[in-house]
Amino acid sequence: MSKNLSAIIDDDVFEKLGELAKKEHRTRSQMTNLLLQEAIEARNNQPHYVGTTNTTMSNKSQKTGRYSGKRIAITIPLEKYEALRTLAEKENRPVSNLCVAILLEKLEELGNNQ
Repeated sequence: MSKNLSAIIDDDVFEKLGELAKKEHRTRSQMTNLLLQEAIEARNNQPHYVGTTNTTMSNKSQKTGRYSGKRIAITIPLEKYEALRTLAEKENRPVSNLCVAILLEKLEELGNNQ
């Protein structure tokens, strides 16, 4: 079983996600799902994770104060969604915000390792 999730991500993250997906012959949705799964496992293996909240809101509009970026829809297995929901509750943030933080962190990690 899978759930649908909509998230707004920075333009540069969206582009990097597309490049990575293309490199691995995946759709953006598949790549997003894979990166989220890897990040969830990595976070579960860290005893005291501190989220990167300052990077998730780096693209706030000066004019409106609202976050701007690209919105994507992904479908992930239900058990992975539940894991995301649990982590989001622990960090007192929405699931979509957690997903953006995970993606930014993972893309930064992958960018530094290439």
